[in-house]
Amino acid sequence: METAIITLEQRELENGPDGIRVEGYTELLTYYLLQDELCNAKFLWKRVPSNMKQNAEIDAVWNVGKRMWTKDMPGFYEAASAFQWSAPIAPIMNQLKETVREKTIRLIGRAYSSIKPQDIATMLGITLPEVETLVNTRGWKVVDGMIEPTECESEDVPISSSEEQIGKLTDYVAFLEN
Repeated sequence: METAIITLEQRELENGPDGIRVEGYTELLTYYLLQDELCNAKFLWKRVPSNMKQNAEIDAVWNVGKRMWTKDMPGFYEAASAFQWSAPIAPIMNQLKETVREKTIRLIGRAYSSIKPQDIATMLGITLPEVETLVNTRGWKVVDGMIEPTECESEDVPISSSEEQIGKLTDYVAFLEN
């Protein structure tokens, strides 16, 4: 995925907006969403030539991105499932849905002491029977019709040094200035 992003970005830089076809922009936009790089996705959308924005697939990908930007999870799942994606985009979009779903499950585990099954279904874009399966596989408890999620085991997040953090901040500020 990283090499595809670098290749597409390089092609756009070297050849300008005409150096990349609408399929390339669509793929790059989808990769940005998958990596949760919403700022890059938004700036890419602004750079896409207006005639290419008329393409149904890139417009549908951007609709998914807008839902992610506004944290509209029901809208995200609806937009991600409503379009018949092309062969190169479909696997990326499926991976995006699963990544967002898993991230939301972890968030539910950390944020809620109890929650209604319907609320989980809405947040995850799944049906009530699928919520029941989720509850069973995660070992969450059901008490008086409410689900009591437990926090997922956290992933080991590497601790970065102050120098690394300053370097990242410097890169981010430089990106914003340019």
